[in-house]
Amino acid sequence: MIDIRPYRLDDELEVIQLWNKVFPEIPLHNDPLRDIQSKLKIQPGLFLVAVNDHLLAGTAMAGMMDTAAGFIILPLTRLIAEKALALH
Repeated sequence: MIDIRPYRLDDELEVIQLWNKVFPEIPLHNDPLRDIQSKLKIQPGLFLVAVNDHLLAGTAMAGMMDTAAGFIILPLTRLIAEKALALH
């Protein structure tokens, strides 16, 4: 069963590893650690993780960030999308 919960500081390494695995084509100027730290400064409750059998399976961010203006939504990772599609 997939549980959705707020990001915790001890999720940092797993989140970075997941993002690097799922999105290997991310440009070098993107910095996952900087993005995480930025989100934790503004509306940290809108940074969510999906956990499946105690393993990080996806992430979602919404709301404002100090590195970008406007409303940003990063969808759950492809792993979650594939699992969701398999259920239907």
